[in-house]
Amino acid sequence: MDTESNLNRKLLAWKTILSLHGIDVENKKVLVAGCGAGWECVYMFTLGAKEVVGLEVMEMFVKGMEKMFPILGLPPTVKPILQDIHTYTQDSYYDLILTVDAISHMYDHKLFLSSCFKLLAPNGLLLIIDDNNALNYRRRKEVENIWESWEKKGLDLKSNDGKTKHINSYEEDRYEYISERFPELSKEAKFLAERTANFNRQQIDNAILNYKKTGIMPNSMYRRGVMAYDSKYDMPKEKQFNPYILAIEMRREKFINTLHLPSLITTDTFVRKAIVKALIILKVFSYFLFSKGFSISGRKPSQ
Repeated sequence: MDTESNLNRKLLAWKTILSLHGIDVENKKVLVAGCGAGWECVYMFTLGAKEVVGLEVMEMFVKGMEKMFPILGLPPTVKPILQDIHTYTQDSYYDLILTVDAISHMYDHKLFLSSCFKLLAPNGLLLIIDDNNALNYRRRKEVENIWESWEKKGLDLKSNDGKTKHINSYEEDRYEYISERFPELSKEAKFLAERTANFNRQQIDNAILNYKKTGIMPNSMYRRGVMAYDSKYDMPKEKQFNPYILAIEMRREKFINTLHLPSLITTDTFVRKAIVKALIILKVFSYFLFSKGFSISGRKPSQ
């Protein structure tokens, strides 16, 4: 498939889901939170948004966008920013805040919701799309395997020249961090790394300082089925969400007219049409049991 054809299919998919959530981005100001490589920024601009900001906390992605956007001929009104949304100050400004497969990597998603509410203009829309639907049994099992692999094994990647690069497991990252931060505990570092699963770096420091003071080892061992946590980048790995609970949390943050649907980010026209028909025939709850992902939207009140 050529690049232009693929882009057109992506844009058609985005038009469909934006329409289902009641928003047209033509001449709108859009914020993409946790934008990754920045493709959602490209799609929103191509669909007519007059201003698009992509917020991202990983520097390598921002540097990539800074190179890619000019090559694609995007104007200065489409820009990446290396910043966390919680510290971003552009209150009551955006017509749409979009986040795709990012909320499942946020440590405090409730703080994210309140930050979005603050940044949205009156009647602005928050649209959350994610592949981690906790109501889907098969997806839950897939994610449990991902958690265990990242916690215990890491990842081996083969480059074009045939060489293999190992990406550390989270336990290996903790071991290296503890060894460098507390060299006097080099003999105990492996055991401490095993016992600080799901800790961020501040929690690791506190646990080890307590161990040095009291001799009591931390006891946060990894257990299958428990979400893995990346202490290096201070983010969870594929947090699971029950869409209905997330919708309730949005309403508690004063969002109104919350709509929650299966995710429709697909380039397959037949699949997209089938899903739309299913929404009419089936109750949404029943469909969530079979849907890998979900999309949820909520508006900020106009007054």
